[in-house]
Amino acid sequence: MLSFIRRHWVAYAVGAALALLLGFGAAWFVGVKCSTPEDVRAERIKAERAATQADKQLEKDTAGSNEASDTGSAL
Repeated sequence: MLSFIRRHWVAYAVGAALALLLGFGAAWFVGVKCSTPEDVRAERIKAERAATQADKQLEKDTAGSNEASDTGSAL
């Protein structure tokens, strides 16, 4: 069997190269056709940043009220 592979190594090399090209080509095609459009991605980033800012503001507001209520705690 090893002698068969030695005689036909060119066919194996061509087959491997073809498989790589088809694999990368298919991955590129799926990436281009199925990726999220730029405008949708920008809207999601903007919404995420707004939510993060709202969370930070809420933490800031609740941290101040927790400090005032914890001063008389028996624990």
